[in-house]
Amino acid sequence: SVRRLINADEKLVPNSKSIMKELEDFYTTLYKNRESRDCDRRFQDFLNGDDIPKLGDDQKNLCEGFLSNNECFNALSKFPNGKTPGN
Repeated sequence: SVRRLINADEKLVPNSKSIMKELEDFYTTLYKNRESRDCDRRFQDFLNGDDIPKLGDDQKNLCEGFLSNNECFNALSKFPNGKTPGN
């Protein structure tokens, strides 16, 4: 565990809760900046590309409306045991 920490303002961080917050902020900023620049560029390249497949009218209509209990059950039944479907 980190017992003492001097922050970017060169001040001693007083307690463990504050130390954890400083560390979280530091690493969030460190990785967010690098990843978001790369991700944003790749995302924009993908969206502006001509390779994105488009749904036809029949496919669009098939996606409209409410899901039935049967559709949900059938989709969830296809997942392996012990796994969650995610969002």
